[in-house]
Amino acid sequence: MLTDQPGARASYSIEYSSGSFTSPGQSSFEAGGESTPVGVRELDLTFHLLSGPRQLRYALLLNTDASVYNATAAQGFGNLEATPPGRELSSPCPSINSFHTAQVLSGVIPVDAAGEAQVKVLGGIQRSVHYPEADERIRVSVLTFLPPIGDAPSSSDETRCTVAVPEWEQIGGRTWFTPTIGTGYVNVGQVPAGDIVESANPPVANPGKLAWVLHGPSSVSYTLLDTSRQNDDTFRLTLAGITAALAASILVALIAPYLQRTATGPEVPDSASALATAAGDVSRVSPTSKPRARIFTLGVALGAAVTSFWKSRRHRRP
Repeated sequence: MLTDQPGARASYSIEYSSGSFTSPGQSSFEAGGESTPVGVRELDLTFHLLSGPRQLRYALLLNTDASVYNATAAQGFGNLEATPPGRELSSPCPSINSFHTAQVLSGVIPVDAAGEAQVKVLGGIQRSVHYPEADERIRVSVLTFLPPIGDAPSSSDETRCTVAVPEWEQIGGRTWFTPTIGTGYVNVGQVPAGDIVESANPPVANPGKLAWVLHGPSSVSYTLLDTSRQNDDTFRLTLAGITAALAASILVALIAPYLQRTATGPEVPDSASALATAAGDVSRVSPTSKPRARIFTLGVALGAAVTSFWKSRRHRRP
């Protein structure tokens, strides 16, 4: 965020919606239905100036993910130009010097008697921006303001940098200044049913809403966890373990007679069996205990293998 006036302060509000319609003098927005910052972004900027120029020039440098299409100055607050960046940029602030600009939004807005200038900018988020799910989680980086605190070389104001872009369209040929960032508000939307905010930086005040009140240069990110998908996977893993245990039991029942005949040799008549029992020869009466234990162990191993298979499929899910 840049202005042509030193000493400016800026406050902002950023909201996302699923769509918008702009006509002369007004803009209307459709209710947001997403849990990620896609659709339409509305950026409301208010600049506060100490001195009283009659107009203010501003410029927003956006990277690829932050760039928009059909950029519009909503509700008649100032004009707006969307242009590609030039080649040369110089600044004493390292974060700006290394920033990869993909789009420049700039314009001129009037300054009122109180020293305030306001602009509302809206535009569609590029369709290439998406947030894939991994392990039932969606990780989202919403925004980052540059320069961060401590990046500027000036000891009098750690949040202000100068920027020179001599050959850039619309904004070249003058010195630009980063304003001091004041309060801000970011609203992505409601947390969908079945999802929870697993982590957020800064933390959200309301666990059911992806919204933040910010102070100073900020970065906003969060991770959503789809608990319904997680419960489905837990059910599948449990079912796989039960199925494997049942299969092991059936296997033991089917092959136990065969193992008994193999362990004892030729079949012993009932009278001989009774005689062996009377003589205390228990080994010929219960010869299958060890083979059955081996088969049960095999069944448990089969259950573990099936469970590991389902886990690996879940972690490989796109």
